[in-house]
Amino acid sequence: MRPDVSSSVRLIVAALLSFAALLNAPAAAPANDRCTNAMVIPASGPFPHLTAQVDITDATTNGDPSTAACQMDVSRSVWYTFRPTAADVYRISTCAESGAATTVRDTVMAVYTNATGVCGGTYTQIPDGCSDDTCNKQSEITTMLRSGVTYFIVVWQYGTTAPVSGQGLVQLFVQRGRPLNEDCSSPQPVQLNVPVVGRTLYARNDYDFGNSVCFTGVGQTPVDTPGLDVVFSFTAPSNDTYSFKVKNYNLAAEPDYDLVLYVSPVCPATEPGGVTINDCLGAANRNLSIAEEVLCVPLTNSQQVFIFVDDRHDINRGSSFALEVTRCIAETEPNSTPTEAEPYVFEVTSGILPINETDYFALGRFTPGSRVFALIDSISANVPNFDVWVISSTDTLEYDTDNNDIPYGQASGSVAGTPVVDDCTWLRIRHSPAISEPYRLYAVVQPPSSNATAEIEPNGIIAQAQSAANNYFTGNLPTMTDEDIFAFDAVAGDVMFLGLDADPTRNRTPIDAQLELLNSNGGILMLVDDPSATSNTNASPGVIDALRPFSPSETIVCRAPYSGRYYARVLISPFAPANTQGDYLLSITRNGFLGAGATNRPPSIVDLSAPPVPANTNATVTGTIIDPDAGPAFSVLINWGDGTSNILALGTCEYSFEAGHQYPGQGTYPVTVTVRDMHSGSASAATTIQVNEASTAPANMKSIAYRSDGSVLLQLEGTPGATYRIQVSQDLLNWTTLTTRTADPSGNFQLINSPPLPQRRFYRAVWP
Repeated sequence: MRPDVSSSVRLIVAALLSFAALLNAPAAAPANDRCTNAMVIPASGPFPHLTAQVDITDATTNGDPSTAACQMDVSRSVWYTFRPTAADVYRISTCAESGAATTVRDTVMAVYTNATGVCGGTYTQIPDGCSDDTCNKQSEITTMLRSGVTYFIVVWQYGTTAPVSGQGLVQLFVQRGRPLNEDCSSPQPVQLNVPVVGRTLYARNDYDFGNSVCFTGVGQTPVDTPGLDVVFSFTAPSNDTYSFKVKNYNLAAEPDYDLVLYVSPVCPATEPGGVTINDCLGAANRNLSIAEEVLCVPLTNSQQVFIFVDDRHDINRGSSFALEVTRCIAETEPNSTPTEAEPYVFEVTSGILPINETDYFALGRFTPGSRVFALIDSISANVPNFDVWVISSTDTLEYDTDNNDIPYGQASGSVAGTPVVDDCTWLRIRHSPAISEPYRLYAVVQPPSSNATAEIEPNGIIAQAQSAANNYFTGNLPTMTDEDIFAFDAVAGDVMFLGLDADPTRNRTPIDAQLELLNSNGGILMLVDDPSATSNTNASPGVIDALRPFSPSETIVCRAPYSGRYYARVLISPFAPANTQGDYLLSITRNGFLGAGATNRPPSIVDLSAPPVPANTNATVTGTIIDPDAGPAFSVLINWGDGTSNILALGTCEYSFEAGHQYPGQGTYPVTVTVRDMHSGSASAATTIQVNEASTAPANMKSIAYRSDGSVLLQLEGTPGATYRIQVSQDLLNWTTLTTRTADPSGNFQLINSPPLPQRRFYRAVWP
């Protein structure tokens, strides 16, 4: 029987059509895409509570409330319901800093009620119930919720562009209660260098600061503090000076907020009507920005102090913020010229006063083509507008202003990838037009870009993230949608310093880039995307205060909140012109040191030289120092091998040394040279000095002259430092020693032979 070919063909065609339909069918939306299947947050916790992760990539907006009051350009929503059993303050967060594993780059969130408590009908947004860009681009709401009321929580993605693979996850973190550190009954401990997240939202006004004398320094405005406040404690681990900084306060730029920070040795119990604190170690109220800092407070080992985060106004509802305590590394004056410049120390704190002062910091001398990455963090300053130059002894290598993003003072400068020349390199800092403080200066110097690790595609998702021992990468973004991710590790408290050079070849082909720091879940801890995106390669030879060349950069400085894995993500800014593409250079460092180890690399000694010398003359040792890290200040210990030694303190940016020594006699002497850098890293090198038997050859007779008094003047030249016997003879056979003479450092010496003198006489000089 002949097979039915037509039936087989129909079956095959039907199968293909079914497969095509499957491929083209709408993808499945998440289960809580609509209110009717909203994810339920447990009414009584336990809190804090983390919801399950949801992928919103294929979510819709079907059935959503008509609008979110704070942002209308949204898509891809998911729903949650919460009917708390207890009336209290609740924090609902998508933010990475809360611990939520949200990978959606930009979220919007709103909280609603309705008349029925079930899905449908008219939704009413609760007061303070909408959030956009609370922490970086993610959303968080802290508000008072009533018991027995059903709340509908909707989370959207901002914009309509589909998220990149791996960037579609939403998770909520829900926490109950007012701040636990509202007063001195339970201040929250803070460790050195480890940032903590705090909140004054729904705290009380327990303390008012009453000592205007404590507002010392530039640009301070002494005020009372009737606003909401919370308390932290810190115990100094050693005798030192410490700085206390609050940042990321009132990021929503609400009116009538004025952060005030004060540090006190006392923490009194609360009283009805509040307590006025007059005992203080320092206070800060320099600006209406998002940060304040109390600078350089001297503390003794184990001394406990209390940190009050407060506000000038009593009508605001409080804010979240980050607090960190660090050691203060203050600049040393004078450093107003390159010759006065102090060696750069990572995270040095300074200010510009008097007006028109200039600060110089010596980075050091590096292989030509090495790359400078630097940022001025001025967000705590009264006028955050500092400019930075990278200079050699004669030229401006790069100038920058207005290249920071908001968290670091948008009007201040940063540079990334500035190539250096065969000369000492300095950072030059100025402020215009006022006196201002404080600023913190972060800088590292990477090797030439040829040493960077080339990116390997694909590396656009966390699972593909690339890592390298040098944490130094070169890459390319060929399209507007390409993203590159690089992995690195840090220890809690490390200063993570990420610098992105957006025009590494300096050929005027910059990209408008965005740089992100991600946590181990892929959530955004910090995002920078400043609007500067132009370059100028025109040099200004012979000028160290020129306003060009300049080049765009993106820079992040952040202390690690935990020990573990972090990621840096590089992409084209969403505000960049269409079809933007180009290359980049990415530097990732910790605590100012290069590579994954993030430790100081000791210097090395090259070209060590110690020529042989005759006895009774000065021996000389010379050498050159190479140090891969910034901070050019060295001491040189020379052990001469005869029981003696001496130490040389080299000048700033001095990388060569020379020392002299006279040995007691001939022989072979082992010499050891040890170089120590400013971070106590050291290296040693050894050589020998051969001291030979003294020569018996006579010195050269330069001249013999008869003087008017009948005496004879002899001018001789020999070995510097050598002692000669001056001898006389009448027949060139028998010689008598008249005296001895020691040659000066140039080898010259002389003798005056006084009368009466015989008519015939010969002279010579010999070594003993």
